[in-house]
This record gives sequence, structure tokens and C-alpha cells, in this order.
Amino acid sequence: NRGSGYKDIKECQKCFELALGYLENAANAAVWHDVADVYIRYGAIRGAAQVLVTIIKNFPSYKNLPAVIWQAAMTFQHLDMHKDALQFITNLLEFYDELEAAEAAATSVEETVLPGGRSEVEIKTQKIPGVSTLDVLFHRARILHSIGKEQRKETVAAYTRAHAMDLSMSMAGLDEEGRPSTAPASMTLDAGAAGRT
Repeated sequence: NRGSGYKDIKECQKCFELALGYLENAANAAVWHDVADVYIRYGAIRGAAQVLVTIIKNFPSYKNLPAVIWQAAMTFQHLDMHKDALQFITNLLEFYDELEAAEAAATSVEETVLPGGRSEVEIKTQKIPGVSTLDVLFHRARILHSIGKEQRKETVAAYTRAHAMDLSMSMAGLDEEGRPSTAPASMTLDAGAAGRT
């Protein structure tokens, strides 16, 4: 369907091409990220995937790189390019694992407060808002499952790790983000009341 959405994306594409013609915009990862977001919104997934890969290759220190990697994994999975999606989600999982290790180390080490009141730990440990390690683990398992038989052992290991993390977090009373669960008291099961009828 090449209706008004197609016309809008073409106009938007022209605007971004003009903007990227200026060196300061072409050297700005945020502008490229905006281009990818527009492509995703209008369903130009292949174009979005190309832009996201450009960001990953050309801007390795971009502050929103984890979000770009997540989007790249999603776009490649949508395009049925599961091995590429797996590569991106695995890289993101490694990033999350490093962040969790840094967070654990930070609890035992005194934090350095930087100008502006932010701690050194806060700057180094920024995950994607709304995307937990558990989300990344389960998505990696889903991608492995999509690849098929050749990834059977890795798929089982990925699901096992995700379920183990989910179980340990729920037993510890934590939500997906690792914070104490905030379920209302009426939603929790009283062990004594469970046996009464």
C-alpha cells in the first residue's frame, strides 16, 4: 500500500538526506538514530536495519548504543535474518552482563561523585529503559529457537538461564528490573490462608 504513509516517509527521507548533508549532522549519532526511528515507524524495516548498523559501526561510544543494538536485533529478526539478530542480541546480553558485574562491584566500592551530582557508576551502568536483562535473555532464546535445529543446545541453555534468573528473582521477591516487588498486599498469597476454606 503506497498511500499517504509512503509519501510521508519519502518526504521525511528527503529532509534527513538534506540534514545529513551537513557535516555536524552526519557526525551526530542522534540524528542517525532519529532516521532509524522514522524508518521503523513507517515500516521501512530494511532501511532502519541499515541505518542501525551504520550507527553501531560508526559511533561505538554513542550513549544510546544499547538501544540501537536492541533495535537492530528486533529489525533483523523481523526480516527473518535470525543469525544477524542473534549476533546483536548476544552483544547486548554481554553488555548487560558487564553492567550487572559493575553494579555488583559498585555496591562494595565507594562511589565517585562527579560534577552535576551524578556518580561514576550511574554513567557507566545505563540500561535501556524498560528492557531488563531478563527481557534480553528471553529474546535471545527466542531468536535461537527461530534458527532451528542447528542451535538446539544453545537454545536449551538460553531458556534454562532465563528461567533460572526469573525463578531466583521471584523467590527473592524482585521484579524484572531487580527491584523489590511492589505487588499490593491483596495480591500476595498468605500461606496460612491458602489452606483454609
